[in-house]
Amino acid sequence: GATAHDAGGRPLGALSGFADTTGCWVPGHWGGALDFDGANDKVVLAGEKGILGTAARTIVFWINADATQTSGARPTMVSWGAVNGTAYGARCDANLDHSNGYRLRAEFNGGGMNFSTATRSDLRGAGWVHCAIVIPANARFIDVLGYLDGVPATGTYVGGQPSTTAVNTTT
Repeated sequence: GATAHDAGGRPLGALSGFADTTGCWVPGHWGGALDFDGANDKVVLAGEKGILGTAARTIVFWINADATQTSGARPTMVSWGAVNGTAYGARCDANLDHSNGYRLRAEFNGGGMNFSTATRSDLRGAGWVHCAIVIPANARFIDVLGYLDGVPATGTYVGGQPSTTAVNTTT
């Protein structure tokens, strides 16, 4: 249907951008999953602002990225906060960095951390991968941690702002 539900069966958000809100449901790692097109498909959580300010947060999800991911497209799994080119650190995104080998990326509007392990780097065609991004309270970009399939990942800072810029997500 046109509504995504959490593991307990409670409505979570409305599907948006899907050409077919029935055909986009596919077998997942556990139960059903959504097949995002990498362009405009998303689940909109009405009224949810995400965790704001400098509070600690963890973003966790499973991804099965297509091996034929469109070149130059940055698939974003989670996103909230200010969309402002000068509000550095004010946006929080979890995506695959198309500029750096489709690694897991925590992006904060002005910079972010790319994550890889000895066995996981380019996540396209890798099958189901469990991803976790841990942002400690009062974190700077370089304090953010990543895990791929439960393994601590090596973080590499990539961005235009100093790696010591604070993560301070705003609405």
